[in-house]
Amino acid sequence: MRKGMLIATLFSILVGIIAGCGVAKPSSTPSEAKPSKGGTLTIAISANPDGLDPHKTVAAVTFEVTKSIYDTLVETDTQGNLHPGLAERWEASEDGLRWTFYLRKGVKFHNGREMTSADVKASFERILNPETKSPRAKDYAIIEEIETPDDYTVVFVLKEPKAAFLSNLAYGWAAIVPVEEEDLRNHPVGTGPFRFVEWVPDSHIKLKRFDDYFLKGRPYLDEVVFKVMPDPAAKLAALKAGEVDVVDQVPPQEVEGLRGDPALKLIQAPVNGIYIMALNNAREPFSKKEVRQAITYAVDKKGLINAAQWGQGTPIGSHMPPVSPFYVDLTDRYPYDP
Repeated sequence: MRKGMLIATLFSILVGIIAGCGVAKPSSTPSEAKPSKGGTLTIAISANPDGLDPHKTVAAVTFEVTKSIYDTLVETDTQGNLHPGLAERWEASEDGLRWTFYLRKGVKFHNGREMTSADVKASFERILNPETKSPRAKDYAIIEEIETPDDYTVVFVLKEPKAAFLSNLAYGWAAIVPVEEEDLRNHPVGTGPFRFVEWVPDSHIKLKRFDDYFLKGRPYLDEVVFKVMPDPAAKLAALKAGEVDVVDQVPPQEVEGLRGDPALKLIQAPVNGIYIMALNNAREPFSKKEVRQAITYAVDKKGLINAAQWGQGTPIGSHMPPVSPFYVDLTDRYPYDP
């Protein structure tokens, strides 16, 4: 335990959270802009997804696509707060070992079948099944048993209390899938606002509005197209030419220039990610606390962000990013002092 705490402390003093940037081209001037329903949104993404099976990936670019196809039991807002998703409410036992979720009724999968507790149970059992080879199985290894008292109630019985259990259910890899579907990698089926149409590798992925989505009136768009464009310069050129509406992962060196372009809208938001310098505390000289402290004092975190990320980031004093509700600001604990 002490070794883990030391590693976490080291992480906290050598991390930087980088602002996630996207650029969208306005369809009209700000004074004329009004919400409208329908149409196609074309988004340039930086790479091919590694498949569209949410249980078998941790790739950010994959979740850019699959988040519109699948839903989770709980959802997060832009501030990291948890809200009902496929579960309309939940409750935990006093000892934290039993979590009961009450599912929304009438939620349909894209194949037309209603989602039930059996699908929720099967989804998590699939993640935990070694044959699935899910890279996130460890996040749910705390689950001892899953009970389904009826079609709309799911009870997770845990081996021990876990503070992050509820928030772990909001991650994209905790998506609920129909028990009968097998080829989710190439033919994803979920309950999300958009249904899968086609995937042409190295070209595009097309999604269409799911008319039976459980949130009535949503989504507003008729179609979303993700265009695979690995070259950042090509993405920005396509945006300026009107070939795409949104680009992801704007290079940090381009941010200030784009900010001054009246034809574009730069959208920035903190992301749940950090950069770290990881050391092995069991090996000399890093096993000595004084050495680790010396390294910490010697690192100019703000200077690194300015040099490597053109100022697009924030030095943090915790092994969790500021978007986490568990973040504690300890940036002054080890100030830069070479």
